[in-house]
Amino acid sequence: MVQPQVPLSFLCQGARWTGHDLGRLDARCTACHALHWTEELPEKQRKHAGEVSFESCCKHGKTEIERMCPLPEPLNALMSGLDTQSRSCREHLR
Repeated sequence: MVQPQVPLSFLCQGARWTGHDLGRLDARCTACHALHWTEELPEKQRKHAGEVSFESCCKHGKTEIERMCPLPEPLNALMSGLDTQSRSCREHLR
């Protein structure tokens, strides 16, 4: 099997990469209730982050997002339960 070759210049740039943190998902779309980062808003709207709709999730309320079907049991119990097994399942979910 042939291994793809990565250009050396690409590997050298990796040392300069730093972490990036956008903070909490605390801006909720008023149209579909999707969570967004405040940094996704135009700067003039950031102070009103709780009162805006977004283009990226529902086109400012112009698109209707279909609700998901309920999860079958026992998956529903694992995803919504508060017991040790449920918490462990959610923590190790990929």
